[in-house]
Amino acid sequence: MKRSNLFLMVAAILGFCLTILNNAVADTGMSESEKMMLYETSKKNPMTAALLSCCITSTGHLYADNWARGLAFTAARLALGVIAITGIETKTVDHGWYTEETAEPTPQYYIGYYGIWIVAVWEMIDAYNQVELYNQRLRARIYKTEGNKGIGLKLAPDRDGARLMLSYNF
Repeated sequence: MKRSNLFLMVAAILGFCLTILNNAVADTGMSESEKMMLYETSKKNPMTAALLSCCITSTGHLYADNWARGLAFTAARLALGVIAITGIETKTVDHGWYTEETAEPTPQYYIGYYGIWIVAVWEMIDAYNQVELYNQRLRARIYKTEGNKGIGLKLAPDRDGARLMLSYNF
């Protein structure tokens, strides 16, 4: 009984702290230029995620803060690898004075082999898209655009001066 109460208290405190951290950006009274600087320094590069996924499986999704999705791609690659490995048949040929073992791929091998490559390309594209989604969520959290509905008029600083932005959220 005491452990469950302690667990509930810790969960409630953690949830409260996360709510405070999520609302910290809007409550600080930052100017538009400060919000833009925060966004520009915090956003992630989608090409970096794609390249990371190309080098080591799941690292692009780890970069995009979506490691669970990356683990699914790793599991798919491992399963296809097992399919490819079990799709190799070994045959022994007796030539009289020596025997030769050959490994011949079956259609199962080709399914696994090409499946690994298809999943790898799919993972790179997905990691790229996940970083784009991360950046959209970051922008929405900084500018607090998720709950606002209607027409908005905003003056946003740019490197060349200022930019007038008209937006409609529905």
